[in-house]
Amino acid sequence: MNMDRASSLFSDVELRPTLVWNSVVNHHRIAEWGMSGKSICATTIPHADRSVPNPAVVIGSGPSLDEAAPLLERFPGTVFACPSQAKILDRWGRLPDYVVAVDTHPIVSEQLKGPLWSDTCLITHQAIDPSVLEMWKWRLRFVRMKIGDDDRDQETMYPWLKMPFSGHGSTPNSAVQLAHWLGYSPIFLVGMDLGFPDGKERAQQWEQCGSRRYRPVAIERTNNRRAIETGQGLIEECRIMTTAEMLYYKLSLLAIWGSVHARLISCSRGTLTELPWHEFAEVCESDFDFSRYPMRDDEIDDAVRKRLEPAGWRIAGGMIEKAELFAQREEGLEQELEAVRRVLAGWTREGEGWRRE
Repeated sequence: MNMDRASSLFSDVELRPTLVWNSVVNHHRIAEWGMSGKSICATTIPHADRSVPNPAVVIGSGPSLDEAAPLLERFPGTVFACPSQAKILDRWGRLPDYVVAVDTHPIVSEQLKGPLWSDTCLITHQAIDPSVLEMWKWRLRFVRMKIGDDDRDQETMYPWLKMPFSGHGSTPNSAVQLAHWLGYSPIFLVGMDLGFPDGKERAQQWEQCGSRRYRPVAIERTNNRRAIETGQGLIEECRIMTTAEMLYYKLSLLAIWGSVHARLISCSRGTLTELPWHEFAEVCESDFDFSRYPMRDDEIDDAVRKRLEPAGWRIAGGMIEKAELFAQREEGLEQELEAVRRVLAGWTREGEGWRRE
């Protein structure tokens, strides 16, 4: 995904056929649950009490997770993770309270196989790969992911899913959105490096080799690894090398931060230097004060604006995206309105033009 695409993962026209197909295949199963009265919508998840600190941590797969993962079982709050970290967290004895699954690739079900998820709730959407719903036997809640700009078809198909949702950038970004919506604050970001600190690509991966035993897995040679080795396709952000895709994820996260003023604190070691930072080991100490937060709302706005505006992003209608995307959308809307005006005035579409009745 490059910097010129819209902020929602699901606005990409290349993904839409898969998303629509998955939503059709999944309909019978979700409809059966919904019509039976089963609580399947994310709106039924109890919200945290906003009047007191309710800390949460959102996990990414960046290399700084190697340092933080052994500390997670001491973290006193709620843990949000993604499928790609499932076995890492199980290896270190702290399965997440919530797994947020957004990606529609079949690999998601493979990532979730192995651990016992009896104390974990999966939050996903109606267009997830059907294999995920087939394998998941534990607590499950849905958001209604918007597919493209028009949500009416999905709203009609899934009346049981009352919570519309648009993912922004990466799955950890979606987890941040959900954690904030559920009332958690502050939210600590671990392993969300969004770059290659010390030339490392991602956290150590693990595989099961017995009932509850794990062994390290050699990291496969990816496009990111080749970019690190050759230096091709890399850009510098905050003195750390990264890719355009991960920079896009960062800007999307800053957009979320600036839109909702979530109390985000980075415990990662990458490019998120705009956020306040804290050592995760100290966060896990029993006397850590979760009520303190070093930034006011206006300071958040300033930090977000200083980074997003030079990149050509702007705020409109409660969203922050690339400015040229808004221009294209506004131009398209104006064309649609003009077509409506012509039809009402008695004109008929003829090829690329119009003719008067």
